[in-house]
Amino acid sequence: MVLISTAFETGAVVQALLAEPATKEGVMSSTHLDSTKIIMISRLLREARQPGDTQDLRSKAARYLTHRFQAGTFDEARLRIALKQFIKEHRSMKKAIDRWDDEGGAS
Repeated sequence: MVLISTAFETGAVVQALLAEPATKEGVMSSTHLDSTKIIMISRLLREARQPGDTQDLRSKAARYLTHRFQAGTFDEARLRIALKQFIKEHRSMKKAIDRWDDEGGAS
């Protein structure tokens, strides 16, 4: 069974999807997100947040960090760099879409 744990921290939602048990004995995978790791992810999200960021960006960033963690990136500095790159790409795409809309979009 997949468990879902959610932590709310200053407007950022961290959805921590916990891995299925590695064995029948119920031993959790090494990617198990405990409260300390969720707090670290929340802190990284809080540090990266800027005025004007949408809830959509915050949610996507939280999911992205959680997935990176589950994929084996446990180092806080590496997660910070990955998050900055993710947010930069997201903001760049949003600006491009806004510019496209301003120029008439698909009409």
